[in-house]
Amino acid sequence: MAVNKHPETTARVKSTSGQDRKGTDGRDPKKYRVVDAEFHYVPSEVFKKVDESVFESKEGKAVQDWMRDPRKKPAAQRLQDLEGALRHMDECSVDMAMIMMPGWEMAGMEVCRILNDGLAKAAKEYPGRFLPMAAVPYIEGQRSIDELNRVKNELGLRGVSVLTNLRGIRLDDEQLKPFFRKVVQLGLPVVVHPPAQERGLWGGTKYDMDGSVSREYEIIKCFVEILCGVLPEFPGLNFVLAHFGGGVPSLLGRIMSWYTPPESSGLSKGKIRLPMTIREFEDYGLKPYFDKLFDRFYFDMAGTGGWTPEVKHALAVIKPERLAFASDYPHEMSRPADYKAYLDTIKGLDIPEEDKVRILGGNMRSLFKM
Repeated sequence: MAVNKHPETTARVKSTSGQDRKGTDGRDPKKYRVVDAEFHYVPSEVFKKVDESVFESKEGKAVQDWMRDPRKKPAAQRLQDLEGALRHMDECSVDMAMIMMPGWEMAGMEVCRILNDGLAKAAKEYPGRFLPMAAVPYIEGQRSIDELNRVKNELGLRGVSVLTNLRGIRLDDEQLKPFFRKVVQLGLPVVVHPPAQERGLWGGTKYDMDGSVSREYEIIKCFVEILCGVLPEFPGLNFVLAHFGGGVPSLLGRIMSWYTPPESSGLSKGKIRLPMTIREFEDYGLKPYFDKLFDRFYFDMAGTGGWTPEVKHALAVIKPERLAFASDYPHEMSRPADYKAYLDTIKGLDIPEEDKVRILGGNMRSLFKM
């Protein structure tokens, strides 16, 4: 169930960092097969294509401006350095990285096709090290459907990454139903991330809110839209949301207290009084249906800079089977020492070993049938 009704769980989660590291070579015991669920890589061909393009849309221009911004040069260099990424993974004992680059969908289909080709090439050149997520601009109708077919059947990609919104089109928009029907048909999990190059999100750039709270608001807003407007109609869909769902552990209680089930649930809305207490939420019979939907989400654990309190909080309200270690490399965690410290925090938690195995890679291996 979505909410842990045993408060003692929180008290049990305490850090004993570093106790699980064994061996003279510095690598972890193989019970921890680490999969990083948010790891960014962009082939150099994509940068070249964007640099040469003439964009008419403001979204395409935003990607080009981001790429050409001198302040972004270090990040751009790291994003293209596949060998450097592998060295980082080896130093940090990471077995596999889920590679993607959210935001480039804003530049259109041609750019995404080049990106998808490059991600597939990386996975082919280094078998077992990379799990590539296709980038598909879902607003392009049949072209989007065709690209889904191509990335699954020709390139062999196992999942698709989408933005929380693209040109203002949200994931619960009616026009995206054919897209999601094809995703279900192909058996592709969906990874959701906010558009990193979009600076005009709620809050704007003042105090760098576009990077701190605005993106998180964008993700959690998308979480509610998927929960209420997508999952009830598409029971075969599973979503991986970035950054703990933008703060789902903190706001889950409030989301439940304002929850109204869809007509398709068969639950009566007549007696529901908004907002509800959590006891009313349960008394109205909403919890089993809500939990059934909630359990189709996975939440990656990037986005807070490796902050231990958020890990503990997440474990208090989200099943370990629905959490996935993630780093947001190279943006959030580019230093191996920070990366390893975050891994050690999770390995040192006072939770069952099988839960650590799930969080550090088992959940993603299961979702992607590896």
